[in-house]
Amino acid sequence: MASQRITILKDRKPKPTGFDLQFSTSGTPWTGFPIEEHLSPERGSQHQWCYPKTHVVLNTHGVCDFRCKAGSTAEHLFLGKDTISILPQGFEMTFSWNGPLRFMVVEIDPQMAARLTPRHGDQARNELIPQIRVTDQPLIALMRGMESEAKAGSPSGRVYGESLSLALLAYIENRFAAGAGRSGADQVAMGLSRAQRQRLRDYVQAHLDMDLSLADLSGQVGLSPSYFCRVFKHTFGESPHRYLTRARLEEARRLLADRGLSIVEVADRVGFSSQSHLTAVFRRFYGVTPRAFRNGY
Repeated sequence: MASQRITILKDRKPKPTGFDLQFSTSGTPWTGFPIEEHLSPERGSQHQWCYPKTHVVLNTHGVCDFRCKAGSTAEHLFLGKDTISILPQGFEMTFSWNGPLRFMVVEIDPQMAARLTPRHGDQARNELIPQIRVTDQPLIALMRGMESEAKAGSPSGRVYGESLSLALLAYIENRFAAGAGRSGADQVAMGLSRAQRQRLRDYVQAHLDMDLSLADLSGQVGLSPSYFCRVFKHTFGESPHRYLTRARLEEARRLLADRGLSIVEVADRVGFSSQSHLTAVFRRFYGVTPRAFRNGY
């Protein structure tokens, strides 16, 4: 569960970031990178904000005249809807604006990033290059997907939230890091072994009622979560989240044959948060509701 507010450093002291808080994943079931949504005042200025963790900021509504200075570099920009700023860990900036904005912030937590993509040996990630006012549709879609899932109460579970966060991390590192575009020498060349595949199938089947994480799954085959996601899709042809969803639905179909179980009980046994969640996903996969399936359409 996310438990901390997103922060910046001001006068070398941590303080909550942003302005008029509209939404926060703090204290919610969301298990991915922290997310917040804010409304800015009509105009204002902030002196020497320092970012203790990397912030990815998406302007979702409004336009403003924006002036910023980082080190000796000063810029005068026009920020509009669906523009993104990437403010790396340790980045310092003084800025002012004239015009209200609604914006979403995703904070890349280094501890979570290390857990999902542990470094091997002395290899370190390339540093991110600060970005102000970029437009990137795939990144916007990723952030919107995270926002939608978090605001819905994370009905798809830990694996989905962690997978979205992992995808965001991989995307910005591949797109905006120094040395981005390097060769894919680390791409998966071979899939999971037969024994590893069977171990995963058995583990998933035995824990369908649990909110499994990527660490739970990758730990069964001794791989890091980031490498596991790549090799899993190479092996099974689908993401871990989709595989889990399909396994749960197949078990739900089997359980629906037992009329002694209510649909609420079936949903609980296969790890869905509610009957309505099961119904929505079941209909999306099979084109009918669980009730209609039980009654032979």
